[in-house]
Amino acid sequence: MNRITFQAIMWMILGVAAQAEVELTSKTTLQGDIRALFFQEDAAKTAQATGVGLNAWIEQTCLFTDNLVWEIGGGVAGMAAESDPGVAADFGMAKAGESALEDSQNYGILSRLNGRLNLGKGFVKAGYQVVETPLAGRHDIRLIPNSFLGAVAGYGKETKMQVGYLSHMAGSDSTRMENPYAYHSLADAALGQLGLNDAAVDDKGVGLFGISNGTEEEGGRYQFWGYLMPEPVEGLGDVRALYLDGGLSIDNVDIAAQYITMDNDIWMNMIMGARLSMEFDRLEVTVAMNSYTANIHDQTKLAALGLSTAHAPLWYAWGGKPEFVSGEEVDGRYANWGDASADTNTSTYVSEKSGSTAYMLNLLYQSSDALSLSLGYLHYMDRVGVVQAMAEFGFGESVSLFILGEHKMYDKSYAEAAGIEETATIVEGKLGYFF
Repeated sequence: MNRITFQAIMWMILGVAAQAEVELTSKTTLQGDIRALFFQEDAAKTAQATGVGLNAWIEQTCLFTDNLVWEIGGGVAGMAAESDPGVAADFGMAKAGESALEDSQNYGILSRLNGRLNLGKGFVKAGYQVVETPLAGRHDIRLIPNSFLGAVAGYGKETKMQVGYLSHMAGSDSTRMENPYAYHSLADAALGQLGLNDAAVDDKGVGLFGISNGTEEEGGRYQFWGYLMPEPVEGLGDVRALYLDGGLSIDNVDIAAQYITMDNDIWMNMIMGARLSMEFDRLEVTVAMNSYTANIHDQTKLAALGLSTAHAPLWYAWGGKPEFVSGEEVDGRYANWGDASADTNTSTYVSEKSGSTAYMLNLLYQSSDALSLSLGYLHYMDRVGVVQAMAEFGFGESVSLFILGEHKMYDKSYAEAAGIEETATIVEGKLGYFF
């Protein structure tokens, strides 16, 4: 039986997020955020979690030249939960081997320690940093965003180009659940969920290149990103990923398409998507779809890694969630690729089907500059339908309130096989102050 407790309702009311910037001196600013959240899912048994996170950093311009800027800062988070580790793991709060999380977990991370050199239309930034790319990024629904160690260079104002190398990352998307907030190589962060020990995974990072032009507000736009990881595990071969999207806005209509692929010597993942949005005064109507395909190149090598089917894309472990159909904020990253593997930790998901499809219909009503209401329906792989309602309130430039409610309706045969109820209700609220 579904239930939403009084505590959940109170946390929904308190689910707030805010942002501001404090100027300490003419060359020094302090930025950050404080977030609190509540999450509850009523399925086979209630999964419930509350957490608080603090992120803060200082940005300092060099006293002698405005072209040199450095950042230093980090984040701390704590969470109390009563759940199977699948829910807590999505917040980076469960450790490998735990059958349940019934007490508090606390983490801290040095997320920013870097220098940036501005060179006209270009820049070079190196050190610990938060990056934004389609397949490796901060994944900002977290209490503490993912952080990366590496160097990135960019050039251009209208047509923007970036090139870089990310060697290590820390954050709850990392699959090294014994301590996701310790820095691991991107190879280890992505392949830890395969159950391989550290010695079996080489400390390889990811080289990236991106070019983009235009925004949704400017009409036509496109972006292209390529990623390359040298062979991280013997037999897997180099890991290659490609992200491409484009769109066109004409009056009140916007159309967009995307193509994403990741390939190695053993398996290939591919996602294709399309989206149509139409605005009617304060109402925006969006329909979108994504198709998911997985092909196996070498079944023998796949079995040697302990898998029977193609694995979900490795970019999920780097904070990438670029699909147009992206409904479940907490646990939707692997929803279209299959079920949890019973013999490894709960972050491991594999593809049972090739050619699965996800659909979305969403209505967004902008009541005012301070209030947005959203109602949507998502359908994943003939397995689960999700009715989703969201509300976001703005309080000045610094504060917003976010409330999310979801009602899931599982296919009966799937629910029986998974040992869960045919329906489930999720409630999530966020409270924060961004300074």
